[in-house]
Amino acid sequence: MTPPFKRPRIISLRILLTVPFLLEIFAAVGLTGWLALRNGQQAVNDLAEQLQYEVSDRITQQVDGFLTTPTKINAFNAQSLRLGDLSIDDPIGLEQRFWQQIQVYTTLKHIYFGNEQLGYYVGAGRQQDGVTIKANENFQPGNLDLWMTDEQGQRTERIERTPDYDPRRRAWYQDAIAQAKPGWSEIYSFISDRQLGISATYPIFDDNGQPQGVLAVDYQLDGVSQFLASVPGTDNDTTFIIEPSGLLVASSTTEDPFILDERTDAEPERLLAVESTIPAIRLTVQALQAQGQDLATLAEPLQFVYHMDGEPQFVRVVPLKSETGLNWLIAVVIPESDFMAQIHANRQNTILLCLVALAIATGIGIWTSQRLSRPIFYLSQAAARIAGGNLQQKLRRSRIKELDTVATAFNQMSDQLEDSFRQMAEQRDSFARFVPVEYLEFLRRDSLVNVQLGEHVSRAMAIFFSDIRAFTTLVEQMHPKDAFRFINAYFGKVSPIIRNNQGFIVKYIGDGIMAAFPRHVDDAVEAAITQIAQIEQFNQENIITNQPSIRVGMAIHVGHVMVGILGEQGRFQGDAFSDHVNLAARLEGLTKLYGTSVLISESAKAQLSDQYQLRFLDRVAVKGRTEAIAIHEVLDAESPEQRDLKLKTQSNFIAAIAAYQAGELDKSQTIFEQIQDLNPSDQAVSLYLERIASLQTHGLRPDWDGVWRFTEK
Repeated sequence: MTPPFKRPRIISLRILLTVPFLLEIFAAVGLTGWLALRNGQQAVNDLAEQLQYEVSDRITQQVDGFLTTPTKINAFNAQSLRLGDLSIDDPIGLEQRFWQQIQVYTTLKHIYFGNEQLGYYVGAGRQQDGVTIKANENFQPGNLDLWMTDEQGQRTERIERTPDYDPRRRAWYQDAIAQAKPGWSEIYSFISDRQLGISATYPIFDDNGQPQGVLAVDYQLDGVSQFLASVPGTDNDTTFIIEPSGLLVASSTTEDPFILDERTDAEPERLLAVESTIPAIRLTVQALQAQGQDLATLAEPLQFVYHMDGEPQFVRVVPLKSETGLNWLIAVVIPESDFMAQIHANRQNTILLCLVALAIATGIGIWTSQRLSRPIFYLSQAAARIAGGNLQQKLRRSRIKELDTVATAFNQMSDQLEDSFRQMAEQRDSFARFVPVEYLEFLRRDSLVNVQLGEHVSRAMAIFFSDIRAFTTLVEQMHPKDAFRFINAYFGKVSPIIRNNQGFIVKYIGDGIMAAFPRHVDDAVEAAITQIAQIEQFNQENIITNQPSIRVGMAIHVGHVMVGILGEQGRFQGDAFSDHVNLAARLEGLTKLYGTSVLISESAKAQLSDQYQLRFLDRVAVKGRTEAIAIHEVLDAESPEQRDLKLKTQSNFIAAIAAYQAGELDKSQTIFEQIQDLNPSDQAVSLYLERIASLQTHGLRPDWDGVWRFTEK
């Protein structure tokens, strides 16, 4: 029997546990308060910058959408005139078309046309009482009548007549003809309600360059001010739009962007922003002008801070420009006080939480010290002996039972076993990252340990290649750490889609992916379409985080492939190779040239189900091969707009390629140019037109067979 030990004199465990713990908590509270004071201003700057970016980006998108509608209507009507759906000699047809369009586009003021040869004006507009028709009497220069209309667009009651009206003598008409291209008018006030508006114009010329008339759409700018007032921001933020000249276009305030004399019928006078009664607008423009920046040529967003009544004002100015000549500046002004209330509240909450944690920690320390009154020496000695297998131990008297010590020793041993098994599992999972489970299953192996060097499976399957376009240029602008984070985020988005569609990744090639789909080519095509949609979402997320957007080209080919283990005893890896793999890689390189997202070979098309929409692109012979193959693009992977346009022009596209392959270059060029007029973004059409121009210059080869042979990768 072990003799009893004498109880030594020791320091109170309560003091040892409580005092250091309290010192740490006090230090943490003090450090937290100091950091809160130090970083408060930085937090305000970061929050203001983020909110300004979100608000200005939303305004830019929405206002651009407002102003895109008039230009699209003009373009659509001009196309209808070119195609013969409308005629300048049929003013009644134009009147009905404009009436139908003004019914649909409720934000527009007028849609109209001025004729050059006959000198008539015809259009449809919107008033408080309903939709109106305005046209010259008998569609010739003279009286201009304004008519109310019924539900079928028929004239009912004449409510106004303007004598001696000839559109050809009007500034909007003459300016559009002189400009000779679609554009915008200067901002002006409408006669009917004296509100500000702007007109999108589209001059029409015949094949000889002679003017036939002008299409125009009027947009009322008070809708922009209403939108600015509705954009969520802070309690006291101000947003407004100005021209480079300093004239106010719209604002989120109740102030009108013009000066109106109610005592006279004089035309409203445009308001200079520096003369605004709203201090945030007036002082912001003054501060902007003090920056010394030429507002007319401002191309990038401009951020600065100025003080109003001693308070910092955060300003972000974003240029809004269009190809049709529009040049506005969007300004977002947020006072610092809108953020400081929340910053102060957060700081107080942080200190309060630290004090609560201090109280809780103090209580827990006191309670723990009361429970742990047994000397640490006896406890450690007993635990060591039990861990060594000597369980027959007598401990000094303690408030903690011997079973607790046995449980502690047992838990230590259990933890050791758990750590060992966890390490084994982590090693197995680490191996799986380099040779995926799907790859092992394809080789009919359940573990990497069972795989032997040289094992392979040879069979026909779909081979998939993808690559980020211009990734090298993109990476050069990044820090290496950011580049790896970006590409891994991209792989994390698209790689699961391959596995979810019964495929497996053979290897990553820089920013590219090589994958195999053993089951069916439909799996590969479906994975490609889903990846394109996922990449679009990835780009949207990158816009929010100020990351670059990417475009990816993908190619699919079906052929016989050998998949297996390559390398040597010290280092091996999974891979796949064959002539068909090389061909699939070459086809992926053609996606950028033809401007398509997903390209498939003829062998892939032969095994593909009928549920997908395809377009034949070309017959080519890639570098390293003499045999020509047909290539097709998967229209399901294109944007809805491009897919519809390509389907609409597909019959003409096929006819143009047939003429091209037959050597009828002039005929092919004519058809391709017609397609390009309908869809200027069709890169394949542009490519063919470049080839035709080259062939017309240098002549066709004597053995011309319509196949384009590439001499580079």
